[in-house]
Amino acid sequence: MVPPEYLQGFQTQWNEMLNSGEGEKIKKILAIDGKTQCGNGDKNQKANHTVSAVDENGFCLGQKRVNEKSNEITAIPELIDGLNVKGHIITTDAMGTQTEIVKKIRQKRADYVLALKANQTSLHEDVKLFFDTQECLSACTYTKTVEKARGGIEKREYWQSDDVLWLPQRGKWAGLKSIAMTKNTIVKDGNETSETRYFISSLPLNITEIARAIRSHWMVESYHWHIRCDIS
Repeated sequence: MVPPEYLQGFQTQWNEMLNSGEGEKIKKILAIDGKTQCGNGDKNQKANHTVSAVDENGFCLGQKRVNEKSNEITAIPELIDGLNVKGHIITTDAMGTQTEIVKKIRQKRADYVLALKANQTSLHEDVKLFFDTQECLSACTYTKTVEKARGGIEKREYWQSDDVLWLPQRGKWAGLKSIAMTKNTIVKDGNETSETRYFISSLPLNITEIARAIRSHWMVESYHWHIRCDIS
């Protein structure tokens, strides 16, 4: 019911503020991810797939529509170009873990915490092997949280290391300073499940900051903004 021009005006004012000296005081986590919008398509129109940049307070600072999920790789740098991200921390899922995206983030004088999966096979395996080695794991900084979640008890553990000189791929990733691992363990109805994930980052050794960045990325995962345009 709110005219889109009205909302766009607010976003323009927000971006102008970020480009001012006042914006330098705001250091935020900016999560970027793509999502196909549920309930948006029909037999005459494919559902929109959009890449959104959402801050840790749930404000969407920018979006780009793409044709397919694979197009996120080219859309993310364009989205970053439209924002002042200086001093902020950008997070993405594994789709966004690309050397050109990292280069763009560093050119814009921002930091990154990016997920690793099979799309970066050798890097993912090398980082996994590092954290699988007990001697290396013991030397990492560590923190954890324990809370009630989804009807059970959830324990989130975080490890970070700035020992990255040994990585063969280190030179390909601009500003790479640390690697991280998380292990989420949920105990519910007597059953225990766990998930382990790995990350690369331009952040120096600061376990509190990298844990905040990793945890904050869920914001964009749960973010839904449905826009439907019918053109006669």
